[in-house]
Amino acid sequence: MTHAPDHPRVSGYAVVVHDGAVLLAGLTGEQRWTLPGGGVDFGEHPAQAAVREVREETGLDIELGELLGIDSLVVRVAGGDESGVELLHGLRIVYRGRLLGGTLHDEVQGSTDRAAWHPLETVGSLPLVELVRTALGWTGDLRP
Repeated sequence: MTHAPDHPRVSGYAVVVHDGAVLLAGLTGEQRWTLPGGGVDFGEHPAQAAVREVREETGLDIELGELLGIDSLVVRVAGGDESGVELLHGLRIVYRGRLLGGTLHDEVQGSTDRAAWHPLETVGSLPLVELVRTALGWTGDLRP
């Protein structure tokens, strides 16, 4: 098993709650939902990455509020060595976001393939990546 790369992958995400619903993006080829966000480009601030990724994945414009937290995760991913497995270390920086405008749309040919608002009172029953539960816990918006 290899480790790829030898440094963490940094990503920026946003928790956007509007009218009692949270904005989520569906992972391509999966049923699970995640927060809109993604990888930081070289020289880009994580906050800029979060705003850019929300626009790319959902079509919506946001402004960021406070930093909610930083989540660290090591996962196994398909890899390039003989075992076919690599370890990826992700640092996910999560901000509170506020909706400014735009038109909700699905991302095409990206890591997500759908975007939707989900009522906070039912979001806990959806198939979610753990980051959503963690971040909604930070905001106090996660409901049983």
